[in-house]
Amino acid sequence: MDQLSFLYGEKLMMKEMAKIFKRNRGIVLINWISLYSEAVQVTSIESFKILLKGIEDLLDNCIKYFAEGEPKEYCSANFMMGQQLLDNDISYGDFITGLQLFENSYLSVL
Repeated sequence: MDQLSFLYGEKLMMKEMAKIFKRNRGIVLINWISLYSEAVQVTSIESFKILLKGIEDLLDNCIKYFAEGEPKEYCSANFMMGQQLLDNDISYGDFITGLQLFENSYLSVL
């Protein structure tokens, strides 16, 4: 397989994932909330809301930029989302836990 064919295949897979995420957005978010509340003792509702907004942005970035086949734009948007979490004093541990649980939250729909 040449590099051009590989890249084309990757873009097709990204577009299919965007469709799956769009159809199952609510399920993924409900799964994430459930997983997060089981794994972490939420001590600040405000911090939880900020982190949830970051996860929603991450999911929406997947939907938008995967559908467009634009991994660079996806990475740029996620960098800005991460910066917003830092600006709102979300701890590194909560951030990493949130991301790991995001990965687990969509396994049932793939």
